[in-house]
Amino acid sequence: MPRSEHAATPSGLSTPQHGHVPHGNANVWRYMNTWKFEQLLKTRALYFANANQLTDQYEVCVPEAVLAKKRQSLIQQGLKDHQLDDAMAAFHWSNRPEKAHVYINCWSVSPHESYALWKIYLGGDHNGVAVKTSFSQLRQALSAEQSRNIKLTNVAYKGFISPDSLSPETVIATKKPFYDFEKELRLFFVCDTALCAGVNVAVDVDRVVHKVFISPFADPEYITAIQQLLKRYHFAHVTIRHSQIREL
Repeated sequence: MPRSEHAATPSGLSTPQHGHVPHGNANVWRYMNTWKFEQLLKTRALYFANANQLTDQYEVCVPEAVLAKKRQSLIQQGLKDHQLDDAMAAFHWSNRPEKAHVYINCWSVSPHESYALWKIYLGGDHNGVAVKTSFSQLRQALSAEQSRNIKLTNVAYKGFISPDSLSPETVIATKKPFYDFEKELRLFFVCDTALCAGVNVAVDVDRVVHKVFISPFADPEYITAIQQLLKRYHFAHVTIRHSQIREL
């Protein structure tokens, strides 16, 4: 089980230049199976996965289109052979985040549930929940110290990053356009050294878990199991609702 870390360990980052954050009242969702939900309640922490654990191998990488354009620009400047290779290596190094040092926690910004995200995040299971909160509540769940280190930004979905905004931070906050249905709000931080596969960051979970939606595919008795979990970890005050989605 990943060890718990306080977010004082990440190095400070400025907000990504091309990123933005939602309105404070915007609804944000996190979909999870039963085990992950119990871990959230039990640890009272948000789990930040190491970027190397992400399923998209191209994520947190400088886009190939950016590298190709830079290479062509250097060729036009007359560079070739070892000079070209060295210049490309320097460009790549200065703009590439060290994936092993990047930790990410993902939410979805939407006024309503997402059928696609239910399917993806439950991983074939029928049972699971979606925690619904607001952007302002999520931000306030972080301590003042954590807020200086953990960055929150909407992910930009595009295959190219303009040179004037290219940086390790914007690379972290950019995904290919094929994933734009996720409407992801990304929380991330960067450590000076790689920690592990994932890190639990303690937060004010009461601000995060105050409304829980039951999977639209859940077994009829599943709501009882969630009620018991909430009671066990002293979240009995949480509102539980059935998904508004109904699978035919």
